[in-house]
Amino acid sequence: MRVTIPVEVVSGMKQVGTLDKAELDAGMPYGDDFTKVDGVTPELIAQLKRNNVWTKEDMLARSHLVRSVIQQVYAVPLMAALLRFAKEE
Repeated sequence: MRVTIPVEVVSGMKQVGTLDKAELDAGMPYGDDFTKVDGVTPELIAQLKRNNVWTKEDMLARSHLVRSVIQQVYAVPLMAALLRFAKEE
């Protein structure tokens, strides 16, 4: 999960990259809520985030990447399942 942390918290850090759980939990969530789109699964959301697609702007700027992620998550496994089914006797 990505969150936005207030500058006061970051400037008060003793060591770079050391935030405790309470500070992270207090952060504002970053990114758009893709669960509002029909047909979007948690797996797709996870893959989009792994590919740094967090916002609507990210989607528009990298639509070719989004298409590739959708194919990886949905089309490839579905095609493999259909081929297995076709080969059954």
